[in-house]
Amino acid sequence: MRDVVKGTSGVNIVEIGAGTGIFTRALLAHPQWSTDIKQIKAVEPSAGMREVFRKTVTDERVTIRDGTFDNTSVEDHWADVVIIAQVLTESVAAHRK
Repeated sequence: MRDVVKGTSGVNIVEIGAGTGIFTRALLAHPQWSTDIKQIKAVEPSAGMREVFRKTVTDERVTIRDGTFDNTSVEDHWADVVIIAQVLTESVAAHRK
């Protein structure tokens, strides 16, 4: 993934389905990423997950907002990278049978 934006400093990242911030914290701590990240806009639909995220991700370059894959509210063309590390979801359609 880092090779995609190699040589780019000040990388803007959107993380969809950020959950409690486990991947976000790992990314911020990673030696190949930590100093090159300009900003991360995390998107998470669960209020409970966002609450934990806010308590555990304290880097000033990171914000979290309510949203989904279909509606991130991140402005077009802002991100250099869009990440979906792991998303566990339930299909609404499966329950409509």
